[in-house]
Amino acid sequence: MNYAKQLSKFKLLPNFTLNRKAFTGSVTLLAFGMGIDSDSVPGEATAANISDQEFKYTTQNREHHLPNGGFRNPWKSFTNHGFCDMFSLLKDYDRQRCSIPPKEQLVPVLTPDFELLNKPEKTGFQLTWLGHACFLLQVDGINILFDPVFSDRCSPVQFVGPKRYTPPPCKIEELPKIDIVVISHNHYDHLDLNTVKALGNGPRYFVPLGNKKWFESTGIKNVVECDWWDETEVSLEGERDVKIVCTPCQHFTGRGVHDRFQTLWASWCVITRNEEKFYFAG
Repeated sequence: MNYAKQLSKFKLLPNFTLNRKAFTGSVTLLAFGMGIDSDSVPGEATAANISDQEFKYTTQNREHHLPNGGFRNPWKSFTNHGFCDMFSLLKDYDRQRCSIPPKEQLVPVLTPDFELLNKPEKTGFQLTWLGHACFLLQVDGINILFDPVFSDRCSPVQFVGPKRYTPPPCKIEELPKIDIVVISHNHYDHLDLNTVKALGNGPRYFVPLGNKKWFESTGIKNVVECDWWDETEVSLEGERDVKIVCTPCQHFTGRGVHDRFQTLWASWCVITRNEEKFYFAG
């Protein structure tokens, strides 16, 4: 699919909101991130002797599960980079070249059009970019938040760690009521403790396998844990229905030193009652 052509059907509003007024048929959007790339140059195979053709995407296939727990990328295009590779990368780090540019050279942060967010178009998708991989998708009266991160730092603590260059475009409490939160994986720049606590138990959370335990440890109980190709029908008040599908992608996970590949990563597809589709790569 030519995603550029699909995106051209949407109107980019000043508040970084994607909106399409004339919606016909079924359209798939690539929201963000890196999905499966079958044309990638083959790297280190993590699933022995499994070719791309042999790996069939069915609900019965579990080749991405490791025998003793944890998960893997079952494609030859994936290369597993360890800590030695990270230190090698740091050795070549150019501090001056990688320094933060002056404020006037940063991407401008615009305040969302809250009137538009609170009264979205009744037909089609309305998409607002909230920074990095965070998007607010509004469709059929349903508000879906993807990979929300509103903290200053992507780190276990907020006094040290990678800090964002620009502030969030708004506060969490300024957003319309969130019905569904979708998480692609557990890296700190996609799963943020402070943001999840602020959202609370109001929304329904969709997470890849192995992440439910983390949410429950923070007091969040309304969690649906999914494997690749799991489908969940969601029915909300006011005859608001949507299907959430957990789909494969190529990545890895880990929030510490010893939990690499222990939880699953995923892309996601949202399917409306009219079979309109939105794809989030994570």
